[in-house]
Amino acid sequence: MFADRSARRVSWLEDYVGLILDRDVRDIANIDKLDRLPRLLNILAEHAGQLINNSSFGSARGLSGVTAQKYIAILERLFLIKTLAPWSNNRLSRLVKMAKLHFIDTGLLAALREDELARLSDDKTRSGVLVREARVVFALQNERYG
Repeated sequence: MFADRSARRVSWLEDYVGLILDRDVRDIANIDKLDRLPRLLNILAEHAGQLINNSSFGSARGLSGVTAQKYIAILERLFLIKTLAPWSNNRLSRLVKMAKLHFIDTGLLAALREDELARLSDDKTRSGVLVREARVVFALQNERYG
């Protein structure tokens, strides 16, 4: 019963991402390598909560760092991801340090990372990423809506 629910949920999330990437990306941007965007999203999912390195993200898919940055901005406009600038008391440090990448929907993040309940209960590092991302989203919602 749970396996059936899990499979349906994953299938629904995959269809959801496919629809967004196919329809909505075309509406907001004119990109030539649309076929590379789903794989880039999977790569970004594996780097959730980490520093953004456009060059390494892009090179993993045969894209330049500038193109990867453009694609990340598109995904952010679609509310799939959020980039957060670093915080420091020192203004110069805030300007120099790199931003971090976060996923807005932890269910989507888990589906992209192919995380299943059994795997998450065995691997605390993978489940920790989802917990951290959920806390970030909660903080963002609190900041926005009080």
